[in-house]
Amino acid sequence: MRGFSAVVIVSAVLALAGCGSDDTSSTTAASPSTTSAGKPPSTGSTTPDANPGAACGTVTYPQTGVTATVRVDSGTISCPDALLTLTKYVTDATVLHTGDTWTSSFDGWQCMTPQVADRQPNQVLSECTRGGTRIITN
Repeated sequence: MRGFSAVVIVSAVLALAGCGSDDTSSTTAASPSTTSAGKPPSTGSTTPDANPGAACGTVTYPQTGVTATVRVDSGTISCPDALLTLTKYVTDATVLHTGDTWTSSFDGWQCMTPQVADRQPNQVLSECTRGGTRIITN
């Protein structure tokens, strides 16, 4: 009977050891680069979408030291995602910029910084668009 109890206890301990495991490698899938709709996946933000005109934070242009406000101009995006996108455009050294308007494409976004003479009256410093969503800095 003593051997049987030891087997039951060992079996129970082994079964419980798997319950608290932090190893999720067998259940974690790699993040897709696009969704089934062809759009890049969200950053996972659970924050509700911001209304057009909403100020979402600031970004500092490392080349000039200018700090600008990130705003949702149109479409639907959360403030954390808008801020992340414009921060990546402005500061990420892996994002390729071309031409005199500093044009860039990444994660489905098309971004640019208009030349001073071409800026709109509201002084848009940079803009990124994807689908019907436009986010800006000013």
